[in-house]
Amino acid sequence: MGLRRLWRDRNKVPARPALDRAPVLVMPEAEAAFLRAGYGAASVILEYGAGGSTAIAAQMTGKVVWAVESDPDWVNGMREWFAANPPAAELHLLHADIGPTGKWGMPRDDAHWDRFHRYPYGVWDAEGFAAPDTVLIDGRF
Repeated sequence: MGLRRLWRDRNKVPARPALDRAPVLVMPEAEAAFLRAGYGAASVILEYGAGGSTAIAAQMTGKVVWAVESDPDWVNGMREWFAANPPAAELHLLHADIGPTGKWGMPRDDAHWDRFHRYPYGVWDAEGFAAPDTVLIDGRF
């Protein structure tokens, strides 16, 4: 799948995960294989942006997964998905409140710029957080 097609098809990703199907990994297959291999070798995974990659990581036993998400509806949908489909990994889903968000967790405007630092840094202060050995940056910041 080419990047142009991924960009064109990005609007087909639902506004929040559905309980009847896993969140979709939206990346070309070569990159998806690289991601799976990296996650397979990791112990602690930190993701900026939750979705299909989170679903993949959560299926791996013995992993600790931290996923940061700026869209409250999306993170609530992810929580519902994992409540109905318990992960094999130790999974932590965190909502980084950066103010109102639009599509793909983008801030609607810069009115809450003073919260933007919460997205990259907030997880590092979370109770029980351990330094990751693998980080995926697939989020807004």
